[in-house]
Amino acid sequence: MRKVLACAAAAAAMAFSGAANAGVIVMTNSTDTVINGGTALQFSNSEVTLTVKAGVFTETGQVEVVAGAHGARPVAYSPGLGVLTNNDNSHTIDGSGRLEAVILEFSQNVIITGLSFGYFDSQDDFEFFFDTDLDGIVERVLSNIDIPNSGFIDMTGLFGGAGSLFGVGANHSSDSFKLKKVYYELAPEVPLPAAAGSGGHSGWSCQRLVTEMNFLMLHALMGTQHRSSKKRNLFALDTETN
Repeated sequence: MRKVLACAAAAAAMAFSGAANAGVIVMTNSTDTVINGGTALQFSNSEVTLTVKAGVFTETGQVEVVAGAHGARPVAYSPGLGVLTNNDNSHTIDGSGRLEAVILEFSQNVIITGLSFGYFDSQDDFEFFFDTDLDGIVERVLSNIDIPNSGFIDMTGLFGGAGSLFGVGANHSSDSFKLKKVYYELAPEVPLPAAAGSGGHSGWSCQRLVTEMNFLMLHALMGTQHRSSKKRNLFALDTETN
């Protein structure tokens, strides 16, 4: 019981401590590195490496992205990231035909603070995904988020979960856009108690408990906002254009 309480204390510390070391990853055809035979792209700065894959999802059951399904692969252009699938050569992340998404895997845990889009119009909105149960698959946590005219959206009031695996997708046939930048903060490092690594609770299981309790506390704090399907109209917080 003491070990579980120690893990809970670590989770609480992570949930309520401030993050630092803000950064941004720019995702264009001048900053990408193609890996794994074109099925993934990599971008990096002095702090983190971001590996991008692509997938599709369906609006049934628990909405999650299946990486590589139907030949989904990411492509980078000057206005940002798009997705190509079999029999669909559209260069955007779109919901025409297959519902497409990009999967963002950071080399360390981060909190996403903002997203910047390109090649969009005033009718576009997006879906946001997160690996909620640490199984390597991203599940939808936010739906129908309007892309402001500036192309930039502040995520700090919408989702604050810390992790390494996220996703951005489109779920309407009229949605079509590219993801250009991801703004992030490095998640605070909270050392796990030494006792958590012995006596039936391994360090790995404690880390899992810390992450899951952190996510549950965020849900409790933010109510049902994470899974709301209502449109959100946000003030423009950046001056970027398409």
